[in-house]
Amino acid sequence: DLVFGRRLLDGASRLVAVSGIEVDQYFQGGVPRERITLVFNGLDLDEFAHLPPRGVFRRLQGISEQAPLILFLGRLHQIKGIDFLVEAFALLRREHDHARLAVAGPDSGDRARLQSLVGQLGLEEHVLFSGPLYGADKLAAYVDADVLAAPSTYEIFGLVPFEALMCGTPVVVTDNSGCGRLVSEASAGRIVPYGDVEALAEAILSTITKCDESHQMVR
Repeated sequence: DLVFGRRLLDGASRLVAVSGIEVDQYFQGGVPRERITLVFNGLDLDEFAHLPPRGVFRRLQGISEQAPLILFLGRLHQIKGIDFLVEAFALLRREHDHARLAVAGPDSGDRARLQSLVGQLGLEEHVLFSGPLYGADKLAAYVDADVLAAPSTYEIFGLVPFEALMCGTPVVVTDNSGCGRLVSEASAGRIVPYGDVEALAEAILSTITKCDESHQMVR
C-alpha cells in the first residue's frame, strides 16, 4: 500500500466500489467522487429457485424441529464477531434454553478460541461447529435457520445475509458493514451496534418471537 497503493489510486481512470461504505472509503482516500462507480455485488437468482425442503440440515446435525436455530455462516476469523454472538447466545438461552447455535464456515484461525469460549460458558451441548458448507448443504442450513446472525466488525459488502433472505430466513446484522447499511435502507432485517452483546441477544430474540414482523422484513 505504501509503495504502490497511492500510485494505483491516482492512475486509475475509474474505481469500482461494491457498497456505499467503500465509496466513502475511496473518497476519504482522496479520490474524486466522479471517478468512483458503485456496482453492488450480485446474486445468481437461479441458485435459489429450488430450495431444499426444511429439516435436512437439522436432521444431519441432530437438531430438533422445535429448537430455535441461530446460524452464523462465514470464515471463523476474529473480525467476524463470532465471540460476541456466542456471548449473546448465552444470554438468549435464559429465555430459550433449548435454542441451538450453528457456526458454519472454514477456520481462519479463530476456531480454537471460540471453542474455548463455548466451553467457558458451558455451551458445549448447544453450539455446533459444522465446518464449511457449500451448494445444497449451505442452502439447507439457511432454510432450517430461524435467524442468520452476521455480527462482523467490518465488511465492505457481505453476501451471506442476502443469501439468507433469498432462502426466507430473517437476518440480524451489525451497523458498521456494507450489508448492514443496505439491510437497514431496505428495512429487511434488524440492525445492532458491533460488539453490543445485549443488543445482539435482544435482536435475535425479537426475530425469533416476532415471527410475522420478521418475515415481513424478509419479504
